[in-house]
Amino acid sequence: MTIDYQDLILINAVLQEKGLRYRVSYKNNSVACINPPGECCQTPEQSQLTLQVIEGYYQKKNIHVVFSEDSLFFSLQAMS
Repeated sequence: MTIDYQDLILINAVLQEKGLRYRVSYKNNSVACINPPGECCQTPEQSQLTLQVIEGYYQKKNIHVVFSEDSLFFSLQAMS
């Protein structure tokens, strides 16, 4: 599925609102990058909350998020 750039802008707004220092960016039309904060600011809790924000956003649109093994990239699949 195609990733809309506008969705990434909206996800970044939610991440900022929640005080998470992660940002998502556009890699290409089917993959987005999850950019973590500096190592001193990374926590497992922030990482998990960031993934939950991304999943929750797309779940409202009935879209399944597929994260890479290292959780630094994601793609989308239509829910069946």
